[in-house]
Amino acid sequence: MKVQNVVKKCEIMIQFRDVFQLNQNDNDISPSTKQIIGRSNEELKQQQEELKVNESEFKKKFRALVDSQVTYNLSQQASLLQLEGHCSLLYKGSKHGFRAQDFHSRCDNKGPTVSFILSNHGQVFGGYTSVPWQTPEKLFQPKKDSTAYLFQLNKNSKHPIYQNFVDHAVGHFKNQILQFGLADIHIEDECNLKNTNQCSIGNTFKPPKNLKYGENEMMDYLAGANKFKVLEIEVYKIEQ
Repeated sequence: MKVQNVVKKCEIMIQFRDVFQLNQNDNDISPSTKQIIGRSNEELKQQQEELKVNESEFKKKFRALVDSQVTYNLSQQASLLQLEGHCSLLYKGSKHGFRAQDFHSRCDNKGPTVSFILSNHGQVFGGYTSVPWQTPEKLFQPKKDSTAYLFQLNKNSKHPIYQNFVDHAVGHFKNQILQFGLADIHIEDECNLKNTNQCSIGNTFKPPKNLKYGENEMMDYLAGANKFKVLEIEVYKIEQ
C-alpha cells in the first residue's frame, strides 16, 4: 500500500536523523553530510505533509463508514454489523483523550459496546462485545463472550470468534485501552502516540478464508499493518 510505504519511510528517516545527530557533534559533520541531512529533513517534511493530507481523508472515510453502521435508518438491516438497538457515543479519543483512564472512565460498566478504530494506514476496523468493559484489580483479566466478533469496514468483512476460544474473547486491562482475543486487536495507553498497537487476526477470531495463519497479509489485514498508531477511536453503547 502507498500509505504504508510513506509511513514506514517517515519512521525510518526520523530514526536515522535522530540516531545520527545524537552520535555526532556539529563540528564533526562534513559539509556534504550536512547537505544530505538537510535534503533528508526537507524530504521528511514533504512526506509528513502528505501524511497530513491522507489523515484528513482517512477521517472523512472513517466518519462515513462508522455512521453507516451506527446511524439508525430503514436501510440499517443491510449494514454489515446489523446492530440491534440504538447506538450512543460513549467515548471518542480525539475529544476525550487517548489515555486508558479516559477510556475506562467513560466506557466501564456500560453494557454491550461496539468499538471503531482508525489506524494511520487509513483502515477502519474494530469489535463488538456484549460484556461490559471494566477496570480489573489486577493488570489484566480475560473475559468470556461467545457473541463477540471483529470487523473490517474498508473490506466489508465480519469475523466471528472461534468457539473454543470464547474464554479469551476480550481482555480487560488496568493500564491499557482494550483488547479483543489473544491480541487479535490490542490498543495501548496513548495509542495515538505509539506505533506499538497491534493487530493479528486469526488467533481468536476467524480470518478471511483466503488467508493463512502467520502470513503477512493476515497480520496486516485489520489495520493495514501489524503495528500502527491510532488516529481515532470511538466506542458506542448499544441500548436495546
